[in-house]
Parts: sequence; structure tokens; C-alpha cells
Amino acid sequence: EILYRITGRRMADWFRTEVAEPLGADFWMSVPASEDHRVGALVPPVFSGDKLTINGQDVSADSIAVRALLSAPMTATEPATREWRAAEIPAAGGFGNARSVARIHAALACSGTLDGVRLMSEAGVRRALEEQTDGIDQVLMVRLRHGLGFGFQLGETFTTEPGQMFWGGWGGSLAAIDLDARLSIAYVMNRMDVDLMGDMRGRRIADAVRTCL
Repeated sequence: EILYRITGRRMADWFRTEVAEPLGADFWMSVPASEDHRVGALVPPVFSGDKLTINGQDVSADSIAVRALLSAPMTATEPATREWRAAEIPAAGGFGNARSVARIHAALACSGTLDGVRLMSEAGVRRALEEQTDGIDQVLMVRLRHGLGFGFQLGETFTTEPGQMFWGGWGGSLAAIDLDARLSIAYVMNRMDVDLMGDMRGRRIADAVRTCL
């Protein structure tokens, strides 16, 4: 809504023309029907019916976490519908592959400019590293250190060094950015896990890449 009031353009159109296309990133926030044949199928996660867990923590049915997640429950079949693909849902409705996600984040990793395309200033990028919160997230059930748009720590299993930031998605997807190394890493998957913020598949890939530096 803020973007629309400032520019008069919807998020999907603005992102496509101002970010994705200039960077050559095959990423969509609203997929036209003509591209449906290119969208891969998601394999929904398998849930255990004996107890409720989030990030390895047992949670009660009346917890804030469960109430938040079940306020608009999803089964992971929604992205297969034309309605979902056409909708503009920036926080959850992006369609792309690991290459496109890494390409977009590479602009941040390279101080705001990639292959001659400048999206923002280095000072603007560095603001993302300014810590905003540090505490137990009542939905994710673990300690979360958060900057502007990205995280620095998720529990005890995923932490970053200064100059690094990351974010994960439901099912296992993960994006990691290292400003000092000018490095961007992305992992996306078709077969989903139950984790809400990435899983060990993406984390192992990120760790392996960093060991090569």
C-alpha cells in the first residue's frame, strides 16, 4: 500500500520492472497464465499428528504460535491454483528459482550495484545490518535477532558473522547474504519440510559454500 501511494504502481509491476528485469532475474510476484507451464509442483510437508512442534519445540494448541498459524491455515496446495499465482502476495507469493533469488540478493551483497545496475546505495544496504530486535519469537519459538528485512540468528543452529544476514521460508528455502565477501547464496526446493524458516538442507549448502572462500 505504501509503494502504491508513492508510485501509483502495484508491487508486482514495480518489482518486475525496477528489480527483476534490470537484473535479468526470472522472478515473479504475480505469475501470468502464460507462464503457468513453467511453475514446478510443490510436494507438501508431512505433518506428524501426535503432537505439535515448531522448530523442535513442543507447543500447546492455545499458544500464540498455533493461534497465529491457524488463523489462516495453509496446506501448501494453494500455489498450484491460478488464483494464488495471479495474486500479489510479496511476503509469500514470489515465484522463482535459486538462481533468480541469489541474483536479486547479489545486488545487496555487492553494495547495491550488480553488473552496472544500481538498486540502492551502499549506505542503504548497510542499514539492513542494523539490529532491530533480539528475543524469543513467540511464533517461531526460538531466539531471533532481526535487522531491517533480514535475520542474523535463528535459535542456536543458524547464526551469522558481522556483515552477514539471511532469511528462510516455509518448506526449507533459504537465502544468505555476505556483504564483506560479496556473496549471495540461495536454496529453494520442491519437496517441502515442516520447518517455517529454512531447514538443514539449505544451511548445509550455505556452510559448504562458505568453506570454499
